[in-house]
Amino acid sequence: MVGAVAGYAGVVAIVMNILLHVLPSTEGFVHTQVTPLYMAMCTHAVVAASALVGLLLLRQRRVVRPMPPRLLMVAATVFAPISLDLVVGAFYPLPDEKTSVLQPHKSRGWSQRPNATGDYFGMPTRINSLGLRGEDFPVTRPAGEFRVLFVGDSITLGLGLPDEDTFVRRIEPLLVNAVGDRTVRTINAGCSGYTTWQETDYLEKEGLELSPNLVVLNFCLNDVLDVLNTEGKLVRGRPWIQEYPPLNHISGLARMAAYYSDRHRAQEIREQRLWTNENVFGGPRHEHVSFEALFEQSLAPRIASAWNRIFDDLSDFDKACKQAGVPWVLLSLPIRIKMPPDAGARRIIARLNGWAASKGVPHLDVTEAFVEWADRSRAPVEMLFNDEVHPSPEGSRIIAEELARFIISEKLLKPARHAGQDTPAGP
Repeated sequence: MVGAVAGYAGVVAIVMNILLHVLPSTEGFVHTQVTPLYMAMCTHAVVAASALVGLLLLRQRRVVRPMPPRLLMVAATVFAPISLDLVVGAFYPLPDEKTSVLQPHKSRGWSQRPNATGDYFGMPTRINSLGLRGEDFPVTRPAGEFRVLFVGDSITLGLGLPDEDTFVRRIEPLLVNAVGDRTVRTINAGCSGYTTWQETDYLEKEGLELSPNLVVLNFCLNDVLDVLNTEGKLVRGRPWIQEYPPLNHISGLARMAAYYSDRHRAQEIREQRLWTNENVFGGPRHEHVSFEALFEQSLAPRIASAWNRIFDDLSDFDKACKQAGVPWVLLSLPIRIKMPPDAGARRIIARLNGWAASKGVPHLDVTEAFVEWADRSRAPVEMLFNDEVHPSPEGSRIIAEELARFIISEKLLKPARHAGQDTPAGP
């Protein structure tokens, strides 16, 4: 038995050493495999040497007590599964800290991976156990808490901003004084790349389970671009969706099991009638349509059809909120290339205003607030953007302040009809 353990461990150590010299030159090698391979090699080398020394000592003794061989047998039995776990773990290493926080989703295309931490487009980001940005919080709303659920895309998420600089986080203290003796919790349900129908899907299946008192839907013109080249509720593949994120577990066998389970799940998602391109996780393949086209060709059939679909999706969102008895606000934000707004930009704002008025939905557009800031501070309005659509920290501050004033002026700080445990606010 001792000889078998020594031989097995020695062979494994030699194989690991060979792999460390051969694998780095292969195409599919991952650098995170180096450490587990090295640890497996060293562990087996130590076990082989210890077992060999023990075998030699036992052979030198003419009278062998029964206890040492039994102990060695027990040790060998324990070492066998540990050895297997180490060897398997070398080929299924722990995930890199910078792995994507996005994972495939069977109905929306992708979602944020619960409990993920990583580099989210250049900003260290923490995703909580519900798959939302920020710290964990109880699903059941405590008595005396006013919850505002923010639904949207990467603008709501706060792409490129630390959590404390997002308008979702900045608005929370601005609402505290207006809710009386209740507390305020703002929930960031933004997910990069989402368009309106995906946001509606999230609201219906997950968002309303959080019992929000108020919902804020962020709308930006890139939502229209997202639906221009797809039919129905389809999505294009995204290169930054991690196909099957590796499990962060100490056991190599557990990581291997998770790997094959996630591969099966990814295959199921590929087979869903959800994707417009064959390579689900490889990025969009479509004719590029610029923001300018939305303004210059607004009457073109293709763009008019995209707007009709957007309004249909907004109507679905409105229906979901009203059925749940939850008020909501449509928040529309400008894009940098249309600042200050020209006639085309104002037509789009008027179009959104008209739809919101027809549904009785409060609508806030912050374009004029951005223009007023630029005039007042005598600074270029571009300072309020980090890129074409995402606000800078200062832009995020303005959005939070304007939205807080709007919510208060519209008297929306009342408990939702489904809440039950809150005392209704006064008129």
